[in-house]
Amino acid sequence: PLLQELGHTVAPIEPRLRGRVVWLLMTARIHLLSPDIRRPGRVGDLIIPVLDPEGEDRRAFVHWLASSVLDEPSDEDLDRLTELTKGFSPAAFASLRSRLKASRVDTMDAVAEIVHDQIPPAIGLTRRYQTLQALVNCTRRSLLPDPETTEQQRQTWQEELRALELQGVR
Repeated sequence: PLLQELGHTVAPIEPRLRGRVVWLLMTARIHLLSPDIRRPGRVGDLIIPVLDPEGEDRRAFVHWLASSVLDEPSDEDLDRLTELTKGFSPAAFASLRSRLKASRVDTMDAVAEIVHDQIPPAIGLTRRYQTLQALVNCTRRSLLPDPETTEQQRQTWQEELRALELQGVR
C-alpha cells in the first residue's frame, strides 16, 4: 500500500516464477553481511570466491587487455604485459583497458608506457583480508582453488584473518 501511495506500481507475486528467480549479490566485504543472510536457505546458499586471476586465467586477462589496442599481440608482448601487470586485480585490468582504449595507442611500447604509469593502490593487506574472507565464507569446497582444502587450512586462514584484524586491517 505505501508504494502504491507513492505512485509506484506493485506487481503481484507471480507464482509461476517461484524457484526460477536468481538473485546475485556481489561484494568484496562478505564478512560485513549479516550471518542471517549468509546462512544456508538465504542468500548465502552459494557463496563463490572471486579471486585474482592466476595462471592461464591471468594470461587471458593480459590478452584481453592487449587485444583492446593491438591487432595481434605476440607472445613476447603478452609476456611483457604479464610482467608489467604483476599484482593487478580484475578491476585494475578493466580500468587499464579503458585507459588504453581512450588513449588510442597502437604499439607495444606505447602500451607499456601507459601500463608503467599506472600505479596500483597501496591496499595489499586489505586485498589479502578480502581474499581470505572470500575463502573462509565459500560454501562449496569444489569452488576453492584447491578442492582438497582441509579444515586445518581453513583454520589457518581464520588465524591469518585475526592477525590482520589485530593490525587494524578490515
